[in-house]
Amino acid sequence: MQTPSTYPLQLLKAENEQLSILATYLVFQHTRFTEMHVAMQIRELLPHVFTLTPKGGIFSVALAV
Repeated sequence: MQTPSTYPLQLLKAENEQLSILATYLVFQHTRFTEMHVAMQIRELLPHVFTLTPKGGIFSVALAV
């Protein structure tokens, strides 16, 4: 495991990426229709969670439930 004193910039970058993903998730959610704590942990409520990939990345989406 990386310690903050050894790799401070890498850990800050990882935290910023996590916050960015959360912010993106929240933008695309209709928060009044979604239980956030359930959707974030179990990921079973509609709208489904999609995985964001870097430019040129590949992702798949379930078309039926």
